[in-house]
Amino acid sequence: MSDTSELVTKPVPSSYQNGQLGMALKVQAGGHKFIPGKQIPSMIDLGDGFILKAVQKPPKVTFMKLSNLTSGYLRPSVMDLKMGQITYDQNATQEKIASEISKFPPLQKLGFQITGMVIYDPGKDAYETITNKYTRKLTEETIISHGLSLFFRLQKENSRKDVLPQLLQKLQVLENWFSQQKKFSFIASSLLISYDGCQQLNSGKAKPCDEVRLHLIDFAHVFPSTSIDHNVLFGIKKLKGCLQTMLNEVEGINRIV
Repeated sequence: MSDTSELVTKPVPSSYQNGQLGMALKVQAGGHKFIPGKQIPSMIDLGDGFILKAVQKPPKVTFMKLSNLTSGYLRPSVMDLKMGQITYDQNATQEKIASEISKFPPLQKLGFQITGMVIYDPGKDAYETITNKYTRKLTEETIISHGLSLFFRLQKENSRKDVLPQLLQKLQVLENWFSQQKKFSFIASSLLISYDGCQQLNSGKAKPCDEVRLHLIDFAHVFPSTSIDHNVLFGIKKLKGCLQTMLNEVEGINRIV
């Protein structure tokens, strides 16, 4: 739900509010499949594998206020990158570890993985959505040519190579911070990179935003630490190297032409 152009509100699951089951069960009625061993408040076990729940008014909903990270953009393009060679915490089971590693084996060498992209195409005035079904097929050899370059449209008209220098500067600031901070260890956190895909004034004469934005997001698995987070730091450095390679290649092609 939108609050203002810069803020959005998101319901906080009731499981976070009162230690009970999720809100979905509390506002639905009747016919839920019974799960043995689960104690569900106000549910009636019929003894035949089903339970019934009386219709009731939805409970009060607590909202948390979130920043809209694309506020001010006319046509935002957004990319999510999960950072670090390790995306499981110290409490993970062997099954969980194996599952995480199998999702994207190149992660051990890259230190980051693209989990999804939404890219605005000004020529078509339409968005292209790329999910992890595609990005998990990328390799160390194709992460630039078939991954990162897509987001910046380097192989198409209306290339956004212009945002690369600014993004590299912001990544350097983030790298400097991670090179010094020892209070936290970030597991499976992401970098959200965004820019305004619109480069011209729209019909309403609104001016496109020329700022590329970089945000560290997803803090469900952040732990106290006393040492430098080399896991995320490795990924930031590798990402910087890939982006610099892209920029050098594009600038080299332009000089030749």
